Amino acid sequence: MQRFMTAQQRISDAINNHLGFRGYLMMMRLQRAENLRDLRDFLPDFAQALTKRIGPANAGQIVSAIERLLTTG
Repeated sequence: MQRFMTAQQRISDAINNHLGFRGYLMMMRLQRAENLRDLRDFLPDFAQALTKRIGPANAGQIVSAIERLLTTG
C-alpha cells in the first residue's frame, strides 16, 4: 500500500507542477486508481501528456522514476 500511495503522490505532484489546469481530467483519473495495476495502466497516458508538455528528456526522467517505484518499490 505504501508503494501505491507514494507513486500516486509523485504522479499527482508531476501533474500539478507540469500540466496545471490541463491536467485536471488526468487528476480525476488518478484519484480513481485503487492499486498499483491501475497506476501502471494510467502511466502511458500520463507519459504522453507529460512528454507533450515538457519534452521527452524531462518527461522520461519523471516517468522512469515512477516506473521503477511501481515495479520495484
